[in-house]
Amino acid sequence: SWFNQPGVEEVVPRSTYLMVMIALFFIDTVAFIFMQLYFIYDRRQFSNCILSLAFLSCLIYFVKTVIIIQQIIEGRLTSSVVQNDIAIYYLFRQMSLCILIFLALVNKVSENTKQRNLFSKKMTLCISLFFVFGGAIVAHILSSHYESYNLHIAELTNENGQVVWKASYVTIMIFMWLTLLSVNLYFNGLRYDIWNGVTVIAFCAVLYNISLLFMSRYSVSTWYISRTIEVVSKLTVMVIFMCHIFSALRVTKN
Repeated sequence: SWFNQPGVEEVVPRSTYLMVMIALFFIDTVAFIFMQLYFIYDRRQFSNCILSLAFLSCLIYFVKTVIIIQQIIEGRLTSSVVQNDIAIYYLFRQMSLCILIFLALVNKVSENTKQRNLFSKKMTLCISLFFVFGGAIVAHILSSHYESYNLHIAELTNENGQVVWKASYVTIMIFMWLTLLSVNLYFNGLRYDIWNGVTVIAFCAVLYNISLLFMSRYSVSTWYISRTIEVVSKLTVMVIFMCHIFSALRVTKN
């Protein structure tokens, strides 16, 4: 289990979990700011604006996750309820990130081919904001705050009190990331630009979401490995973004 259970040894300290959430929050904040600055620098690249919103959406779920962890520390919620709420926020964070990156990719392809996009920029922005804030609202409703709409994704059901995810939800996330990875590689390949970062995000997301299928058997090691992959992938993406943006600014200056 990620938290203390009656008669079950704590395998991942709450402080460690909070540190990982804070680290991911910081990395995504930097990525969001840099992508917004890059969009301000070149407003023709509207896809960069949508890409920045993808990282903004993650920040909301990180905050909600930290809040829900604090509630178990204060004894307001049982560990089983908290585990499920964390799983819900994780699911919606992954889906929002993937969908918004896909919208940005669609805009990027339209910009490259100079074809008229299916939606106007204002409409695309509205759709993106809907996924950013609407998804967070839906996740909140499906969590323990509203018992009549509660969604069950992860439970402490095995003999050791470890977390067991429902495979169907994990499979959906893996399929979404594999689709995004394939589409991005088809249209953008491995060129040295921002979309290399998207390739890294999608590939690593496939890896650490596959690890969720083994949570019930290798809870401790699986958790550390999956979160390490996510943190390292986000750091790599942040470096790719920063290098590309500074390179673009240097070319403009010259």
